[in-house]
Amino acid sequence: MSIPKVVEVAGISFPSVSAAARAHHIDASLASFRLKAGWIAEEAFGVRRRVREKKPRRQTWVVTGIGYPSLAEAARAHGLSPSAVRRRMKKGSNIEEALRLGNPRNAGTGKEVMVNGITYANYRDVAKAHGIPYSNFLGRFTRYGWTLEQALDIEPRPDSPRGTWGRIYKIQHIASGKIYIGVTQSSIDNRWRQHVDAANQGKGKSPDSLQLAIRTYGEKAFIQEEIGIASSSGELA
Repeated sequence: MSIPKVVEVAGISFPSVSAAARAHHIDASLASFRLKAGWIAEEAFGVRRRVREKKPRRQTWVVTGIGYPSLAEAARAHGLSPSAVRRRMKKGSNIEEALRLGNPRNAGTGKEVMVNGITYANYRDVAKAHGIPYSNFLGRFTRYGWTLEQALDIEPRPDSPRGTWGRIYKIQHIASGKIYIGVTQSSIDNRWRQHVDAANQGKGKSPDSLQLAIRTYGEKAFIQEEIGIASSSGELA
């Protein structure tokens, strides 16, 4: 913020900041700093006590009667990653719905889970009953933030038609035309971000590694494209 040549303090005009500072027995550089920071003249020269704006209180998340100072703390208290809870809420779940299932990693705790009217002793039993490898179920539910029904293939996966097992994608280096083929059960955009994150973490050091190529040429040197859909892992054999 620029400082006017003539400074008015409490109705009195001064030809400069220095003159106003001398009249109010305050250091001129301090007064200039305050004025540039947006203080009004009376506050900058000590005529009036500065009134600080009160910051809005952080939202308190209440879950089953318990208040948490942040969404992240509520998620961790229920054994879930904050990112998974946020993804569920973006899909329309409220806070209690996003947290209601707890953490399926604690499969041995004996916490009962009901799916389609059937009660199971724990998440491991749920996954087994639906023919889903438990490690796959965990990744879908805790890492990607899928709903329980999506993780069990009861409902279509996010942004995927029913019956889709995975998306086959192509990543191409624009300049050389070199192509990398992969498959993901997430979206192509999410999978690409995972490749970029892995590259930034220094992973993939072999000459043919996609991560090494991303570090060498930069992520903008590549294009991504979905080239097919697999309804089962057997189609990829």
